[in-house]
Amino acid sequence: MKTIIAIIVATFGLALLADQVQEIGVRIPYILLLMWTGSAIIAALIFSEGLRPHYSASTQATEIDSQTWAYKMRRIGMGVLPLALVPLLEFRRTGHDPALLLMHGVLIVSICSVPVWWLLARSIIGAVVLSICSLSLLWHFSAWALFEHIVRLEAAKEVSTVDTTRTFHAFLAPEYRIFFYLLCGTALLVYCPVMMWI
Repeated sequence: MKTIIAIIVATFGLALLADQVQEIGVRIPYILLLMWTGSAIIAALIFSEGLRPHYSASTQATEIDSQTWAYKMRRIGMGVLPLALVPLLEFRRTGHDPALLLMHGVLIVSICSVPVWWLLARSIIGAVVLSICSLSLLWHFSAWALFEHIVRLEAAKEVSTVDTTRTFHAFLAPEYRIFFYLLCGTALLVYCPVMMWI
């Protein structure tokens, strides 16, 4: 419990430091990564409790009874819940932009994916790294394809209205925000359910 509290405090402290960065395109990714890493570590710590002595490396996910699984998922949800306060700093600072509330999605990603990756990696570090890297790779390639589409749309205009030199700014522009919502929606409505099903 002390370790989890220390991770929550450290995440809040680092988020406050990151909040001092003036450039929103730099600040938001830092805060997002801090939340994601903190929540993934908490999820891995809670899920791994009591499993190592009783399960061998060949244990399959189906061998963990549903009652134990449900109990651990509830504890993970309660463990990462305090981190839901982190985006509220940014939400207030940017004039209550609803798009920034989607930062809470990384908490859901951690809850849904870390247990699966822990069962595969059998280590806290492996679960955290695989959870973050797997979705990051999917997100990166999807965002790159959509950003290239935005660049083409802007090039076709007589006068460009969106700064396409900065990816994050382009996705938050009113006319292209739908792409940002599409990326977030895919992560939450496709990736997370698939991880839970696995």
